[in-house]
Amino acid sequence: MAVAFPWRIMKLSKVQRLYDACDLLFSSPAQAAPSLAEIEWLRQLLDGIEAADVGIDDREKSSSSSSSSSSDDELSPKSAARLLRALAFERITYVHIHQCDDFSMGVFCFPAGAALPLHDHPEMVVLSKLLYGTVRKRSYDWVADAPPRSG
Repeated sequence: MAVAFPWRIMKLSKVQRLYDACDLLFSSPAQAAPSLAEIEWLRQLLDGIEAADVGIDDREKSSSSSSSSSSDDELSPKSAARLLRALAFERITYVHIHQCDDFSMGVFCFPAGAALPLHDHPEMVVLSKLLYGTVRKRSYDWVADAPPRSG
């Protein structure tokens, strides 16, 4: 599903655009699971989001980083003081953005070396993006019962 937003919507924040897309795809009563094209659309929106777009100051990550969201009107020198410092997290912290019956949006902030326990997301579509730092991910598939061995 290719969607071209009108100019007034393109002026919205990146997080608002992602929210609107999720609302469109996941809150429709007749809608089944999203198509691969719709997932790709969400992925493209998510790829454009940076730490500052969700209220996290990751400038401490590297002095060589030239990527910045400051071109958006979401950030200004005055609002930068309200950002959460990326290196200040001492435990895994969840920053809530939105939750309803159809979907949720949030940010997990991890201190260096932290790990989530093995867990599952049954009947869910999960899109993730690393905003700063590095991550190691392990994925597992359920193994179907093997047929009994004879002999």
